[in-house]
Amino acid sequence: MTKKNFINQTGMSEIEVKKACPERSEWVKRSWLITVICISSFIGSGFGFVVSCLSGINTELITFVNQIPGFTSFITNTRDALSVYPWLKAIFYIGSIAGVLYIWKLKRKGIYIYSCSQILIGVLPFFVFPYPFVQTFAIVLSGLIFIVAYILLYLLHWNDLK
Repeated sequence: MTKKNFINQTGMSEIEVKKACPERSEWVKRSWLITVICISSFIGSGFGFVVSCLSGINTELITFVNQIPGFTSFITNTRDALSVYPWLKAIFYIGSIAGVLYIWKLKRKGIYIYSCSQILIGVLPFFVFPYPFVQTFAIVLSGLIFIVAYILLYLLHWNDLK
């Protein structure tokens, strides 16, 4: 039975159908904005996971990252950080990817998982970099801005998630 037929037969509105039939997830449409931010989050977290794993093995494997604007000091910062830094970051990126997959399936717990993982990624440098707080803050500021922006974008769709 299609959603249109169901609505015609029951006389329910679309919102009532979403609440009454959560098992019919194919009837629930994802907005174009949440689709775009999920895809970009998945790409970004996947890239972060790969780079973190490679830098955990050997920082020389990630010299290509220096070609990306904004990443020119990435290798130096990773070398100066505690050796556990890239592996912790990789674990948090796995959590971020899991959160995005839940959000893709329109599940609210994805926002919690994604937000926690991203916040941990954002504050981790303060614990593992040997630099003073202000210098570390300057290094991670752009990343923190993106973290807050993406979390807010996901929170805009809170009511679309179950």
